Amino acid sequence: MQFRKVSKELEVRVIKWFDNLWTNKKAIDEHNVLKNLPNKLRAEIAINVHLDTLKKVRIFQDCEAGLLTKLVLKLRPQVFIPGDYICRKGDIGKDMYIIKRMVLLFWPMMG
Repeated sequence: MQFRKVSKELEVRVIKWFDNLWTNKKAIDEHNVLKNLPNKLRAEIAINVHLDTLKKVRIFQDCEAGLLTKLVLKLRPQVFIPGDYICRKGDIGKDMYIIKRMVLLFWPMMG
């Protein structure tokens, strides 16, 4: 950070982010670990881990299981530190977020 001449404020935020990541045992990039698994096994893990959370979201409670399964497979974990802004009033929405145990799950809506 010092070599790149990053501001002290930004450096502190980055350190807090990594500290939070480590504290919540999310230090391993799950996506890179899971990408070596066959698609079917990866899908089963995603469904097992995230389906119950998705069923608790009001807009998804009446959806068919097949749709929920497809949505679960699109989820990508995202970690933020306390105090970070995920979005601000007036921002154009490009993603959908669900908070789960201080770990944010999101669907990239663009691209």
